[in-house]
Amino acid sequence: MIMCTRSIPQDLPIDIEFLNLSENNLGVISNNSFARYSQLKTLELQNSKIHTVQPEGFDGLNSLENISLAGNELNISTDGLFILKNTRNIINLDFSSNTDSSVKTGYLLYPDEAFQRLTKLRNLSIDLYGQPVFGPGFKYLKLKYIRFKSCSINALQNNTFVYFSDSVTELHLAECKFIENKDIEINVLFPFSKLSILSLSGTMISLTKGLELLYPLRNKSLEILDLSHMVTHPIYDKQSVIPDAIILTAEKTQYL
Repeated sequence: MIMCTRSIPQDLPIDIEFLNLSENNLGVISNNSFARYSQLKTLELQNSKIHTVQPEGFDGLNSLENISLAGNELNISTDGLFILKNTRNIINLDFSSNTDSSVKTGYLLYPDEAFQRLTKLRNLSIDLYGQPVFGPGFKYLKLKYIRFKSCSINALQNNTFVYFSDSVTELHLAECKFIENKDIEINVLFPFSKLSILSLSGTMISLTKGLELLYPLRNKSLEILDLSHMVTHPIYDKQSVIPDAIILTAEKTQYL
């Protein structure tokens, strides 16, 4: 069911399994907004100008498997905590494009205690900015697909993703426009030893650096690699960006 509204409707059939409230002006998800829809499996809330989620806003969604909150004004550290604690059967979660990169430059604490309860979660799309902190709770997840969107990080260290399990087979770490070669450590991808698909497309580093990052993946299972549009200019401008000219040698491609 697809609807246009300014609030969560309370007069729908209680046995609906699909609800699309995208492109609305919802603002706040109040406590028990979805409590009557216990059989709901898919909930689409993208681009609905949601800025606040109350502690029990998603209470009762015990059957929910797919949820998209992309394109809103939420904080994964606070609002995300309330959402995740009440949606433990989630398989696909899209929490991307919820950041303003111009102001979010400090530490971002991802609520690992809430994430670790999502034992069925397989596909995750979230933002990455500032100095991300993924706690030990992430080691309990069995993710297959990760897409880091709205990427405005300024550093990637060897321990940034250390708590992710090696179950991840597809990783998209693309369009990171505020990072430089010197701020990425060589073993940052070490936790993802079973990757079959990797995209670093459009990230603000040189192609040479992108190839170096493959070091921990050498002789592993990587099948598809996207290093397109690798640039090193401090300001991204589609009209003027020219990728670094390099000569591909056996040494530069030794980890392929």
